Amino acid sequence: MSQEQLKHLNLADGDLLRLPTSTSPEAMRQLADALTTLHPGKRILLFAGEVEAVPEGVMNQAGWFRQPRPTLH
Repeated sequence: MSQEQLKHLNLADGDLLRLPTSTSPEAMRQLADALTTLHPGKRILLFAGEVEAVPEGVMNQAGWFRQPRPTLH
C-alpha cells in the first residue's frame, strides 16, 4: 500500500489494523513509520494474524479491552 493510499484511510486514534499473517516485521515497521508520518498523534495498533494472538496487555495499552465471556450453564 502506498502512502497515497494510506492517506485515504479514515483512521482514528486507537484503531487496530490487521495485516496478513505473512507480513514481515520489516514491512510492518515501514507501515508503522508511514502511518506515524501521515497521522501524527494517533495511536494505531498493527498486528499480523488473529486478534486472539495479541497479548491482552498490548490491547489494553491501545484502549482495547476484552469483554467477559458469558458463562454457559
